[in-house]
Amino acid sequence: MKSFAAKVEEGREGTNGKLSVGPVYRNLLSEDQFPPSDPDLTTAWDIFSEAVKKYPQNRMLGWREYVNGK
Repeated sequence: MKSFAAKVEEGREGTNGKLSVGPVYRNLLSEDQFPPSDPDLTTAWDIFSEAVKKYPQNRMLGWREYVNGK
């Protein structure tokens, strides 16, 4: 089976009443670091607006077929 995640940090055993923490995995494309974020995109509205400008032909909402009246 092909893996799309890379372990970047081992898990830690809980001590002094603290809970244990499992290992940390990341997508293989960001194994070493996250891609830099755009400083102009600070809110969800900024991200949405840029997506609309970049992909104006895409519909915002999806749709589903009715099956058995549902």
